[in-house]
Order: sequence, then C-alpha cells, then structure tokens
Amino acid sequence: MEPNQISDTVEPKIIKQWAEDRGGKSAILKHKNDTGRAGDMLKILFPGEDRNGYDLISWEQFFIIFEENNLKFLFIDEDDKQFYRLVNRNE
Repeated sequence: MEPNQISDTVEPKIIKQWAEDRGGKSAILKHKNDTGRAGDMLKILFPGEDRNGYDLISWEQFFIIFEENNLKFLFIDEDDKQFYRLVNRNE
C-alpha cells in the first residue's frame, strides 16, 4: 500500500480492529450538533484525546447507528496513523 493511501470499508470487524489496534473506543456526541452530517455523531476516541462532549458507547451501539445512517469508514491503514472519517456511503 502506498503511504497515506485512504481505504474505505463498511465491515464492522475491520473498523473495530483498526480502532482497537490504536487504543480507540467508540463514542457518540452527547448533544446533537447542527452540521446535518450523521457521521459527526459518532467518533472513535483515542488515548489522550479530549472526551468532552462525547459518551462512550458499545461497539454494537456504534454499528447500529453506523448502519442506520448508511455510513462508510474512510481510513489510513498504517500502524501510526489515526486518520479516519465517517461519511455517507453515497459520497
């Protein structure tokens, strides 16, 4: 894979493994924001990251919301990278 190449997936096992390999935990925004983007509700929180405004949720809850909002996971699959985005599958 080329450095910083962005991959995408909708597979829960891949997303969860990617996040957990980097110490990430699934979370949801405490209060609805006004961006209109469903992907902004969900977040993967990494160690040392400010959790203010987010509640931790189970991976099961995370993926229910992920599917309900027709999201896909964009990410860089390199060990030291924590870059990801949740976007609509139609984008």
